[in-house]
Amino acid sequence: MIDRTLPYIPVLMIKSDMDTVPDYPLDEEYEFVFMQDAGFIQAWDDIQIDSEQMENRETLKGLFLREFGDRPDDWKSRILFVRHKETNTLVATASLWFGDPFGYEMNRIHWVATHKAHQNKGIARAMLSRLLKVYNELGQTGGVYLFTQTFSYAAVGVYERMGFAPYLGEKPVNWQLEDYENKNPLAWRLIYEKLNAFRSRQKT
Repeated sequence: MIDRTLPYIPVLMIKSDMDTVPDYPLDEEYEFVFMQDAGFIQAWDDIQIDSEQMENRETLKGLFLREFGDRPDDWKSRILFVRHKETNTLVATASLWFGDPFGYEMNRIHWVATHKAHQNKGIARAMLSRLLKVYNELGQTGGVYLFTQTFSYAAVGVYERMGFAPYLGEKPVNWQLEDYENKNPLAWRLIYEKLNAFRSRQKT
């Protein structure tokens, strides 16, 4: 769920305890499949549009290769899709990729998106669970971070259940956010105001 009524402010979340990975399986109507080749790029683009992560296809031009093109040997082990078995269509994607917000390389959860018609079925948390297990299978160290933003506040609840916590420390050396000292706490206040209201509505 995307709420563009909020001001856009990017935030970071960190998962340090990689010994504990919640197990969230997919519903039986879906299956995991890792990216095999460049033929999957069109499906990746379609999912970003269908999920409203991106507002139009113009902004998507070349984005996949800018984000992932420097390490194609890692596509088959780190870029995950979910396929709907009955229709044989790819309906969600997420990746365990690389980034360096703190000045050194870390694993990151990257570009999590689910087609709107398949949301609210636990797909996102199942993808995260699978990718965190991939992290351990690959023998990685140092924890995992992710980038999200204020208008994706509903996703923060999913990330929390996976063990991610808001990053509230000093501005990371490679984090491009002006007035970080004021905007980061503002972003988290807005996120939790919306998230708590969303949770209250779900209980009624």
